[in-house]
Amino acid sequence: MTLMEAVVALVILSLVAIGCLELSQEASQLELSATQWNRAVTLAESRMSQYTSGAPTDVPNSSDVQLSRVAWRNGFDVVTVSVLVGSGKRYELHRVLPSVRPNVASAAR
Repeated sequence: MTLMEAVVALVILSLVAIGCLELSQEASQLELSATQWNRAVTLAESRMSQYTSGAPTDVPNSSDVQLSRVAWRNGFDVVTVSVLVGSGKRYELHRVLPSVRPNVASAAR
């Protein structure tokens, strides 16, 4: 093997190594993004479940999680849970619910 062949092999090997490192970095960024979205979906579904079951929502609205209810039509409201995801994006979960919120205490009587 000549010196020229060794240099070419080294260049090819370094290009492959750089490509693998870039792929690894992108995979890490995608994993972080997926984790953030998964957290947002879990928080939104949890908060919506608390609200629809009539349980007291012990978490007040904050900059991370917000719950709103807007009158829609014919005795229905649109309930929205909005959760802040990294980099300023928001995940919003919308549900159409009856206007009268179920009261767990009166249902037990």
